[in-house]
Amino acid sequence: MAEMKDYITYPEDKGSIHISDEVVAKIAARAASETDGVAGLATNPSGEIARMFNKKGTKQGIRIEKTENGLTVEVFLVALSGYSLREVGENVQKNVTAAIESGTGQYAAKVNVNFCGIAFTE
Repeated sequence: MAEMKDYITYPEDKGSIHISDEVVAKIAARAASETDGVAGLATNPSGEIARMFNKKGTKQGIRIEKTENGLTVEVFLVALSGYSLREVGENVQKNVTAAIESGTGQYAAKVNVNFCGIAFTE
């Protein structure tokens, strides 16, 4: 763990378990991508700028923030045309929350869905 990463840590009797924010982001990304009506994840332009200055930004269309109430997850995605954005957003929230909580044991207090584009099928 030489790199400076944020981790969720579970102290145990025989050692500690560390789960990096990057792993949590990948879990969230997969759950969001597998939701009906999602064409894919989008990167946030401000996240790209933040990375240029070595600040935290989005990775793979997901941003994770730890708060005292649990995790706050920002999802940046592209929707498929023909789907209700509200329904897609609600389904992404449910899927991401369930995936994070079952995969890490952490409480996802908020899952904010940001639609950055729409993909039209031919």
